[in-house]
Amino acid sequence: MEHFVESSRKSITDVELKQLLVALSDATHMSIRYRVIGEMWGNYFLQVTSVDESNTVFFDELNNKYHAIDFRKIIQFELDSRYRSLQPNFHYDVICTFEMGF
Repeated sequence: MEHFVESSRKSITDVELKQLLVALSDATHMSIRYRVIGEMWGNYFLQVTSVDESNTVFFDELNNKYHAIDFRKIIQFELDSRYRSLQPNFHYDVICTFEMGF
């Protein structure tokens, strides 16, 4: 069963993030923008195209490019529209639970 962050929380675990990314890969109308360890925020919202054990493939519609990253390195994210209890244009922190490993 999927469990997503409550609307009053500002953070989400890495396990919840993976569940969210898998759900977003089926939701073609939704996009995500993220920040990884040691880098600035991405400039554009991207669509999630696939998720595996550690990598996520994103599609950048504006530049017609694919990007693959290790989603365990995502430390913050925001969505372009509401998804369940997650609000759009709100920065959520990702908390490492060590269940995902590195």
